[in-house]
Amino acid sequence: MEDEYKPIIDKGNELKEIFQFLNVGKPLLITPTMDYHKVLWGITLTNSLLVENKKVRYFSLYETEDNMLGLIKKHHWHLRKNVLRSREAKGTFIEGKKNIDAIVEIINTDKPDVVIIDYFDNQFVQNISQLEEALIKLKLSSIKNETAVVIIYGVNPSDEDIKKYGDAVNEVFRNILENNVHKIISIRDANMVQICEPLL
Repeated sequence: MEDEYKPIIDKGNELKEIFQFLNVGKPLLITPTMDYHKVLWGITLTNSLLVENKKVRYFSLYETEDNMLGLIKKHHWHLRKNVLRSREAKGTFIEGKKNIDAIVEIINTDKPDVVIIDYFDNQFVQNISQLEEALIKLKLSSIKNETAVVIIYGVNPSDEDIKKYGDAVNEVFRNILENNVHKIISIRDANMVQICEPLL
């Protein structure tokens, strides 16, 4: 029966490297390069942190619990713990929490060890000002509650930002990440992880 609960894929060292960068204060950003990896890494991290007996809250901004169960079944992902149904993970997947204030309120109430937010993109954050405001709120909540925040992330400067800042848009964008992000971890494919400073 034990064989039924295998890791989704054997990331081993990659996950250990990510864990060492969990940081109370500035969020850790994970940037998958493929749509498939957004969900894969979110569930993999949640599962691995639960196995380490961490109290985890996973906020899926776009997927319902039923959809997540469907993805797990479709791709034959086997978990060491049943992330969605285990007692420890009760409420791990939060439906419809599409604003930062609602997430911050749950962090303040529940005080988890780690919060994972999937998927933080241009549909969720419309412009650079919203991105900065969201990161500051999460940073303050992280410090207050001693909660590490991981954001699965795909935000780029919007058309509105480009019009507003012109040639300086990328510098403004980098400055916001530098001031509010601990590390950026790029997932290039299923077995490649690149850990970067915010400016890179």
